[in-house]
Amino acid sequence: MIYSYNGTSDFVSSVTAGSNVYSYGNCDALGRPGTGTQSVGTQSWTFPSVVWTPQGKWRR
Repeated sequence: MIYSYNGTSDFVSSVTAGSNVYSYGNCDALGRPGTGTQSVGTQSWTFPSVVWTPQGKWRR
């Protein structure tokens, strides 16, 4: 796995695992992403708005 970070912050901007790439953006103060993209080979899925529950789980 290869992790890329957002500038000088500790927030992960992308993770690469084999042919899978997960990209994150719009991180909140806790480092939780507000948007995301998952790419597998030539297929891409975008999550334009991620909502976090009080339990720390995400909903699309």
